[in-house]
Amino acid sequence: MVGVPRSTGCATCVSRRIKCDEGRPTCQKCEKAGRQCPGYTRELQFRNKMVTVVSKRERPIIINSVSTTSPTESSSSGGASLDSRRDSVVVTPPIVTTPPEPAVKSLHLPRTEQLQVMAALIDGFAPPSKEPTQGPSMIREWLSFVYYRIGALTPLDLAMRSVACMQFGLRKKDTRLINVSRAYYGGALQTLRKALLAPTTGQAEMQSTVMLLTFYELMSNRKEDEWVRHSGGSVEMMRVRGPKAYADRKSFDYSMYLVCRYYIVMEAFYKRKACFLDDPEWNTLAYDPDSVEGNFREAMFRIHVQIPGLIRNAQMTAAGQYDAFELIKKTVELRTAVKCLYDQWIVALKATNNMPIEIPGEDELFPKVYHFNNLAVHGFMSQHCSTIIQLNSVLIQCGLPGKEAYIQECREQAEQLCRYVHFAQGRVLGSILLHFWLITAKRHADEKYQDWITAKQAAIQR
Repeated sequence: MVGVPRSTGCATCVSRRIKCDEGRPTCQKCEKAGRQCPGYTRELQFRNKMVTVVSKRERPIIINSVSTTSPTESSSSGGASLDSRRDSVVVTPPIVTTPPEPAVKSLHLPRTEQLQVMAALIDGFAPPSKEPTQGPSMIREWLSFVYYRIGALTPLDLAMRSVACMQFGLRKKDTRLINVSRAYYGGALQTLRKALLAPTTGQAEMQSTVMLLTFYELMSNRKEDEWVRHSGGSVEMMRVRGPKAYADRKSFDYSMYLVCRYYIVMEAFYKRKACFLDDPEWNTLAYDPDSVEGNFREAMFRIHVQIPGLIRNAQMTAAGQYDAFELIKKTVELRTAVKCLYDQWIVALKATNNMPIEIPGEDELFPKVYHFNNLAVHGFMSQHCSTIIQLNSVLIQCGLPGKEAYIQECREQAEQLCRYVHFAQGRVLGSILLHFWLITAKRHADEKYQDWITAKQAAIQR
C-alpha cells in the first residue's frame, strides 16, 4: 500500500512507541530527556498489507536490473538522455496478444522478456487506435516512456510485472496469475523502500513506480473508493517535487503529470479538500500552445481543478465560516466561463468535423448513445457535464434563487453523461474517470436511471 504515516507524534516518540505530547516546536518528552526533538515531518511510507502464499511453481523470479542501453547506443556519444532518445526515435513496442508464461524457455534474456510483458501491458491499458483521427492516449504516452526504462530500476520492473499479471489475471479470470501479481507487488514494495534511501535513484522512475502500484491497487481492490486511501503516496510525491519538475512538455515527467492530475483532482473531491493543482504555479502547466482544441481542454481543466475548493467552501459557508456572497460570485463566474468555453469548443469541433454522432445503444433506457472519433473530445464533453453539475450543486447549497432551474439542468447533464459511458468502457484510466462521472451523475439523475447507474458502477468495479 502506498500512503502517508498516520502517527502525528515526533519521530523519536513514534520510534520508541510512546505517546507524544506534540508540543511545538519540540515535544516536552524530548526536552525533559535532553534529546534533540526531530520534529513532526511526515514522510512517505510504502507498506505491503497483503500476505499471499504462492506455490513454488507460481513464485516469480526477481530479475536484477540490467542496462537499458544497447551496444549500439553505448558505443555512441553517452551524453544523450533517455528522454532525448525517446523523442528523436519513435519505436513501436511489439504487440503481444497473450501474456507470457512465468518461464518462457524461448526467451533467454531477462530484458527481452520484460520488454514483451511491458508491450502487452501498454496494449492492454491503452489499445492502439484503429482510427487515424483517434489522437494520442495520455496513458499510452507515459507507458511508452516507461518502456525505455525497463531494467533501469528493480522496483519499476516489479511494479510493471505486478500490474501486467493482475491485468491479465482479471481479464482471463486466472487465479494463478493474480497470485503471481501479488508476489511481484510485495517485491516491488520491498525494493522500493531501499530505493528511496538511495540518493542517486531517479525521481521520475520512482514516481512511475508509485503510479504503477497505485494502478495495481485500483485494479485489485473491489471496494468502492478504496483506491483513495492508496493514492496518497503518489499525490504527495508529485506535490513535493513541485511544478518545475514537470515544465518540459516533451519530457517523461510531463507525461506523468498528464496521467496523475485527474486522480489528484478526484482525490481532492473525495476528501473534500482544495486541490493543490489550483495553485498559480501549478496552473501554469495547464496550457496547450500546440492546438486550439488542446487549449480549450486545458482551460476547462483550470476551471475543474477549482471545484473541490468551492465544495469545501460551501460546507464552510453552511457553518458560517465562509462568506456566502463571495462563494456565489465566484461560482457564477466559473459557470459562465464553462458555458462560453463549451460554445467555442462546439464551433471548433464543427469546423474540423469532429462532432460526436448518435448511434444505437444497447440499453432500453438509452436507445441512442454517442460515439466519438477522438478520445480528447469524449473527455472534454464528459468533464463539461460533470463541471456544470458540480457548480450548480454549490449554488443550490448556497440557496441561490432559481433552485429548480439548476436542479433541472443537473438532471439533463446527468443524462448526457450516461449516454457517454459506453465509449470509455474498457480503458483503465477511462474506467477510473467513468466511475467518478457516474457518481456525479447518480446524485442528480432521474429516479428511472438510478438502477442503471448502479449496475454500470458495479460492472466497472468487476
